[in-house]
Amino acid sequence: MNSISGYQVLGELYRGDDTVILRAIDPENERPVILKTLAEDNPGPEKLFRLHHQYSLTQGLSHPGLLPCYGLEYWNQKPVLILEDSQEISLEHYLESHSLTLQDCLAIALELADVLLLLAQHGICHNAIRDTHVLIEPQSLRVRLIDFSQACWGESGNTQDFQDLGKLLYHLLRKLFSLPPLAETSLSSFASMPQGGVTCVLPGDLNLPLPGSLLAILQRLLDQSGLCQYPNALSLQRDLRHCLCQLEQTGSLLHCTAALELPQRENAFALASLLPRFERLAATLDPDELLQECFRCLMNYTGADRCAFAQVNVGSH
Repeated sequence: MNSISGYQVLGELYRGDDTVILRAIDPENERPVILKTLAEDNPGPEKLFRLHHQYSLTQGLSHPGLLPCYGLEYWNQKPVLILEDSQEISLEHYLESHSLTLQDCLAIALELADVLLLLAQHGICHNAIRDTHVLIEPQSLRVRLIDFSQACWGESGNTQDFQDLGKLLYHLLRKLFSLPPLAETSLSSFASMPQGGVTCVLPGDLNLPLPGSLLAILQRLLDQSGLCQYPNALSLQRDLRHCLCQLEQTGSLLHCTAALELPQRENAFALASLLPRFERLAATLDPDELLQECFRCLMNYTGADRCAFAQVNVGSH
């Protein structure tokens, strides 16, 4: 295989059951590119749709944290995605031989949070944020989110993307703080950790030697209840920037506790906006109807709004 759709193939980077990723040169301008196509010679309609779907999701996106997509072409009746070849390596590969500082970990999380903000603005959920789907430039440590094969249109502030970013941040912090592996069964433990103090630990015998602010960020990212998860990527960016600022100014997160107070502040703002609505409902509905309406509203809210609405109702009975 010396050429595909007119591109000079230099080598194969990855071959899976469904896709093949190749490094190539565009002969028209001698620009290095990445070609992503299907592995099967005669793929079915569903697999053909996947590459078209990835292209439709990403073609209108422009962000330093995303890999530019130059176009979608056809070769042997198969779609071929043409992507920028940035010569970067996967974060997974980088971590095999390099270490990150705490500041590096937070900076990477902040860059990815900025990407999530853009995706949310376009109604896109990535659904697969992990170290294999993040490219890193070894010198600058700039990162980019790649592989939209599992992405979909969805609501802003997708829960799965926040949880995946939380898992990735925990993974980056493991070597720094000698943390145990994060098992799926332990994710609910983060949702049950107390808020408002700097000594949050997982229940039982497992104490995590992390600064309270980092525990608070992980708690909100990994929350599965929807009660204290970040309402949007802007809130996450605010916490990460606060921690980075404290690190730069003091070299430590020992006294960086402001992030732990953020859920309460968000709840207070949400509470102020929801209380008048609840009072109007209480004045017009009988107790049974009011209870049904409260449950309906509770299921429609997320994050701080859901927590605040629950507080309104609990405090009223």
